[in-house]
Amino acid sequence: SSGTINNYHTSRFVEKENFLSISSITLGYEFDSRFLNKFKCKRLNVSLSMNDIVRFSTVKQERGIFYPFARGFSFTISPTF
Repeated sequence: SSGTINNYHTSRFVEKENFLSISSITLGYEFDSRFLNKFKCKRLNVSLSMNDIVRFSTVKQERGIFYPFARGFSFTISPTF
C-alpha cells in the first residue's frame, strides 16, 4: 500500500434533462369603442397574467416542503371614463 487513492469517475448519477417550460404569459384585450358607448366608457382593457404555468421535463423537478410551489395569476381591468 503506497498511500495512493484511485478515484474512478462514474456517470451513475448523471441524468440527461430535456425540458420545455412556459414561465410566464400575458393575454390582453381592448374592447371596441362602439360597444363601450352603451356604458359611457371611452376605453376598456382587460388582461390576465400567469407565472410558472407548466414544465415538461425528463427529470422530476424538486420542490421544497417549507416553501410550497405556487403559480401566480393576475387579472387587471383598466377602464377610462
